[in-house]
Amino acid sequence: MSMGTSAGKNASFRRARSGGRGREFDLCSDIDLAVRGISWSEYWHLWSEVDALTDIPVDLVMLDGASPSLAERVDFEGVVLYEEGGRQG
Repeated sequence: MSMGTSAGKNASFRRARSGGRGREFDLCSDIDLAVRGISWSEYWHLWSEVDALTDIPVDLVMLDGASPSLAERVDFEGVVLYEEGGRQG
């Protein structure tokens, strides 16, 4: 998945968790994703693109304004899916 050319220099896109709260992914699960380094207009554009790909509810969190504990948890538990100028998973 590409973040597009308008994404910030330090943009990153992470899967926060799969299944949530340590359980297996099932029909009641949502998709937890987190982003950092993009504008709010890019955030809404990305959310609409991801939401259009699946019937599963998508929870997309903007880490730049998130609580320090949430950002730390995503950094520790999350899997990097895309990082501008870096790796892609």
